[in-house]
Amino acid sequence: RGAWGAGPTFVAALLVQVFFAAIGAGTDVRALLSFGGLLPLLQFVGIIILVHGAVVWVVGRKLLGLDPRELLLASNAAIGGPTTAAAMAGAMG
Repeated sequence: RGAWGAGPTFVAALLVQVFFAAIGAGTDVRALLSFGGLLPLLQFVGIIILVHGAVVWVVGRKLLGLDPRELLLASNAAIGGPTTAAAMAGAMG
């Protein structure tokens, strides 16, 4: 049994990667780069993600005593959505 598993697990992981590639392929890179406010937007998103991570860590780990792996998966689901969370959960085992 390899790192990707065997049989249906391998096919499922492969199809999730194809799904992610299809989502990314629809990006208009020229429009993204020509957007004048890209840096402030990225800074704003970075701050939101840092605050999210701090709140999840303090509430989840310090107050509720949850496992860090569970917190990472919950954070992934909140930020990336159910598809990325399913991929991460599958990779975590």
